[in-house]
Amino acid sequence: MAQLRITQWNADRLLARVPQILEEFGPQVAFQSEQELAKIQYEWPRTRSDGTRIITYRKNGQQVTSPRDIVDTGTLMNSATPPQVSSAGSVSKLQIQWMAPYAEAVRAGGYLIGTVRANYVAPSRDWIQKTYVQLRPEGERPFLPFLVRRWNQLAQRR
Repeated sequence: MAQLRITQWNADRLLARVPQILEEFGPQVAFQSEQELAKIQYEWPRTRSDGTRIITYRKNGQQVTSPRDIVDTGTLMNSATPPQVSSAGSVSKLQIQWMAPYAEAVRAGGYLIGTVRANYVAPSRDWIQKTYVQLRPEGERPFLPFLVRRWNQLAQRR
């Protein structure tokens, strides 16, 4: 009989390292989120009846059509909170929030407050999902490769 045993497993040590690893992962997530907000990749389906695209004049004076980035005045991008890690028992979490009052409407799509067109529903521009996808090498969960790399580095310091 062949057998593999893992002994002296200490789940408490594993759980104690997770918040530290999340603290180090947070800036990568924040950076990639900014990249996704600023990337010209979001469709903005505004056309005239003859099919020509409508040029939008942003508050910052820029003329844009489609595709476009999400950055206009920078308020949404600058409303991001620093990455915050919290732990309660065996659960650790990394959180970044965008505090601009229209952040969720931009992410999910919907009526944008202050638009000049009545009843205009803006398309979803989900930069959070795009961040998640960019942080996933070869379809893995985004945190897994970073966790394994950092775990091995911490284990070597013992």
